[in-house]
This record gives sequence, structure tokens and C-alpha cells, in this order.
Amino acid sequence: MKRVRQHFLTGLLSITPLAVTGWIAWRLYLLVDRALRPLLERYPPLETLPNVLVTALGVVLSVLLIVTVGLVSRNLIGVAFFNLVERLFNRIPIVKGIFTAVKQ
Repeated sequence: MKRVRQHFLTGLLSITPLAVTGWIAWRLYLLVDRALRPLLERYPPLETLPNVLVTALGVVLSVLLIVTVGLVSRNLIGVAFFNLVERLFNRIPIVKGIFTAVKQ
């Protein structure tokens, strides 16, 4: 029974970063999609675009946003900002545990 528990915890810790990444990507997509759809409704020629195209545009914009965050985080200002956020997260007890686990 002890081995099953160890395997379960190992599996849980292994899948958590993947699940968190998927959840963040999904939330980012929803954010971009919610911002994009009202803009498309303002322009009548764009209203006729198929939903698949609008969804694809949302995915592309989400990927571009992630790449932009990556670029910003690699420069000096980005590194300083993300260090500040990391220090802030490490001061909040519950968030610290989750953040540390996800970061590893």
C-alpha cells in the first residue's frame, strides 16, 4: 500500500505542472477570445467570418502573447519584474507552496 501511495504522489507531482500550464493556456485563450469577439462585431465585414477562423485567430494571438511575455521576461526589465513577482509569491504562505511546486 505504501508503494501505491508513493506512485500516486509521484504521478500527481509529475502531472501538476502540465495541468497548471494547460489551465493557464486555456484561461489565456478565453481572455483573448472574449476581447476579440466584441471587436469583430463592430466591423460588419468581419462578422461573417466563420467561428473556426475566429477561434484560430484567438489561438494565434494567445501564442503571440505568450511569446511576447517570453521576450519581455528575458530582458533586464522583465527579469527584474519576474523576480519581484516571485518574491511576492514567496511571501504568501499558501501561494508559496503552490508556486514552488509548479516552478520546479
